[in-house]
Amino acid sequence: MHFNQLFYFYETIKSQSICAAAQNLHISQPALSKAIKSLETDLGQKLLVRTNRGVYPTPIGEKIYTDIIVLQEMISGWYANSDSNTSAEQIYIGCIACANSHL
Repeated sequence: MHFNQLFYFYETIKSQSICAAAQNLHISQPALSKAIKSLETDLGQKLLVRTNRGVYPTPIGEKIYTDIIVLQEMISGWYANSDSNTSAEQIYIGCIACANSHL
């Protein structure tokens, strides 16, 4: 899983449309669809229900969406508390999937 996939998923739910989300993210619609499908494959869960009227999250997709909101707020806090005179540093977040864990 790549971190940007989570934010792509977030934008898709927020926009309620893969096409609109792709425009907002400045990426192609096929690239966004592929990233979300890859995220679903990595997690072993269907995250979106796709309809001709847009997309909406599955129950697990809704939980992940809520968690992403918290994650975004946390990351924004890291930057808000940083000294503006220092150079930007990359932040790495690692996750380990456990065989017994359930989302």
